[in-house]
Amino acid sequence: MSDGLLDDPRTRDAAVTVPRFPSESYPALDAWQLADERRLWNTLVSAGLGREHANSFLVVATQYGDEGTETRLWPEDQLTRFFNTRGRIERFATEVAMVRTGEDTVVVHRALLSDRGTPTSGSLTLLPDSEPYVEGSDLTQVLVSQPMRRAAFLAAWRRVVIAAHDGLPGGDWLIDAVPRNVRVDADGQLHLIDQEWVWRGECSVDAIVRRGVFLFVLDLVEAVPATDAGLTVRAMAEGIGVDMGLDGDWIDQAIAFEAELQCLVGGVVDGDGPHRRQEIAQALLARFASPVVDVQRARSRVPGPVGLELGARIDRLAVSEEVRTELERERADLRAEINVLRARLEETSEALARHERRAVALGDEVVRLQEHNQELERMYHEVLEQLQVAVTSRGWQMLESMRRFKGRIPRP
Repeated sequence: MSDGLLDDPRTRDAAVTVPRFPSESYPALDAWQLADERRLWNTLVSAGLGREHANSFLVVATQYGDEGTETRLWPEDQLTRFFNTRGRIERFATEVAMVRTGEDTVVVHRALLSDRGTPTSGSLTLLPDSEPYVEGSDLTQVLVSQPMRRAAFLAAWRRVVIAAHDGLPGGDWLIDAVPRNVRVDADGQLHLIDQEWVWRGECSVDAIVRRGVFLFVLDLVEAVPATDAGLTVRAMAEGIGVDMGLDGDWIDQAIAFEAELQCLVGGVVDGDGPHRRQEIAQALLARFASPVVDVQRARSRVPGPVGLELGARIDRLAVSEEVRTELERERADLRAEINVLRARLEETSEALARHERRAVALGDEVVRLQEHNQELERMYHEVLEQLQVAVTSRGWQMLESMRRFKGRIPRP
């Protein structure tokens, strides 16, 4: 790719779609893989810093003619050029170039062996063509980054697939009309791109939708963290399939079709064809049966002692995460119990406060009654004293009267 691709905001996003860039690590490389190079590269490109970073470089010499005329080995109007050869037989190998023509950018697809006629294998035909570059975002990235709008975008994508087949000859199916090959422009409109494959056999819009959802799930597993340790890839796919109206054994149908398609692309048709199809199908079935966390964990593993140690550490971290999740659940339960106990404590405190206020009131009443009782006793003693005085005074008067009476009685 040229600096012009990364300098122009209109085409910069294409730098993240170039196949196998950044390059993959060698299978035998014993090294730590602590960062996702592709995500890092996407971030640098989005920030406008892609031109300043690379994990490899190419020196292009410039040749001058006899008269000092410059001959460019890299055309000035060429933004990027790459080749699709991995996993393809020779007849299906293609060259893709982005070329700037004035204010427009054109993506040119060309079969490397175009002089040998239309590349075909069974029901699969390669029809490379040129198309205008569509500014915008990859639909897969949009589906990953905007989960709340995922169902709406997937429904819109299905409508685009239906509309794309309205003008095609009967029996021609765009089997690569999947989210990976759909661009979303600034207005939210969807555009099919890179439609070089045509299937001329038994197919349907539903089959294309099944394949698109199937491939999107594989991309989604790589892009989002798993929140449920027990969630399998198949369960994730089934959930999205329900939103798309897919039911039954659609995943198995998609896997069987993908295995057949990959065999045709790779040229494994006769002889080892059935065995190879079975191998591909079994590998895909195993992947869909795996927990999402296991699939994501496997991405960081590398062979050799360091890789094994890294894998062991990742496994321990996964176990630690499960333990942490369980502890968080227990913590939430304890927090709920504590809240109940706190509520009960508040009720008890309020009742105790009421009883204390009642006890204080009763104490005040007892003091008042005691004071009243003392007053009654004082009054009682005063009355008693007065009575004694009165009785004593009256008694003396009666004795004196008796004496006088006795003196008046005549003696015999």
